[in-house]
Amino acid sequence: MMPLTRLAAHAAPVLWLILGVAAPVALFTWVSGGFRLTVFDWRIASFSVRRPFAAAAIAGLLLAVDPRVRARMAAALRYGLVPLSLAGCAAFALTHAAPVAAAADMHGYVAQAMDWWSGSLSHPEWIDVRFFPPAASVPLGYVLQDAPAVAAVPQYPPGMSLHMAAARVFGDWAMYAVAPLGAVALVAGTYVLGRTLFDDTSARLAAAVIACNPVLLAQATIPMSDTVAAAYWTWSLALAASPPPGLQAVAGVLAGLAVTVRPNLAPLLVGPAGCALAAAGFAGLLRLGGGAAPALAWLGWHNQRLYGSPTTSGYGSLTGFFSTSYVMTNAQRYATWLWQTMSPLPLVGFALESVAVFRARRVSQLPLVLLAAVAIAIYLVYQPWPHWTFSRFL
Repeated sequence: MMPLTRLAAHAAPVLWLILGVAAPVALFTWVSGGFRLTVFDWRIASFSVRRPFAAAAIAGLLLAVDPRVRARMAAALRYGLVPLSLAGCAAFALTHAAPVAAAADMHGYVAQAMDWWSGSLSHPEWIDVRFFPPAASVPLGYVLQDAPAVAAVPQYPPGMSLHMAAARVFGDWAMYAVAPLGAVALVAGTYVLGRTLFDDTSARLAAAVIACNPVLLAQATIPMSDTVAAAYWTWSLALAASPPPGLQAVAGVLAGLAVTVRPNLAPLLVGPAGCALAAAGFAGLLRLGGGAAPALAWLGWHNQRLYGSPTTSGYGSLTGFFSTSYVMTNAQRYATWLWQTMSPLPLVGFALESVAVFRARRVSQLPLVLLAAVAIAIYLVYQPWPHWTFSRFL
């Protein structure tokens, strides 16, 4: 027996104790942001994940020297990784989410949700032209509507605020739970998509990686639309690639809802369309289109009513936000931010797997690569932003 194996065998009870204490402490510290409590006059505190995580990792690695323990750990990890990822993401998001609208976009979504609840998106009563131009009376998150009457109307797309308005049935606090629930749905959808297009092991690892993603966790704690849009696109891909005929129609509904949340990503419809085509031929593609059509038609009507054109949003014409001159700046910034927040491993893995998909002509997986390529192309030509949190666009 090797020295390390003998050491692990003799110290097994202590190592199991360390693992059993350090792992929950690390998880609870990560979820809560730190804690302090007193038990029988003993003060226990933890505000850094590093030490308990390192202790748990070292104890686990020493225990895994024993092949039998290693096999049991592998089995437990196999069946527990996805539930742990979902629970960890949900706990972190819900414990760190604050019921405040602390910036322009957040305020815009919350205010628009309250408008939906009140039954009117138009506010002519806010416009006072006695002393100032009409635009001076328009608050943050709104734009001036000239016809049929001068009024302030919401600037933001309607999808996210509609979700928040619907959640308000349970109380004002529920509006701020939409983004955390979107993050959990994204983790679950990542697992389902991985199983549909790849294999169970890849699906479990992908769900764990996305559950720990700093960008996702940051967006899950604020009333923003990123987690909801990402969840809809992920589930749309997964269902469109599934054989049962009815699921392509459901995938279309989800894709249509995704567009109402983030209209500038409408070109991503090529992803679910490709999955439906690969899974069920042109019949699947038609079912997907039929599912998406109502939401897209409603969005066009909404834009026409508020902004004067089905293809115009509260931001005005989209052409002013895009330019090929932005490509180099955005490429450098997004690559740096993704490298810093996720390490190079997911980026390298995605690049290598994309090459393998094309070389092996894996038809069922091509739509996923195509959707990612379209999303990257959209934001490479989109106006640059200065902070790492804008990597949420990708």
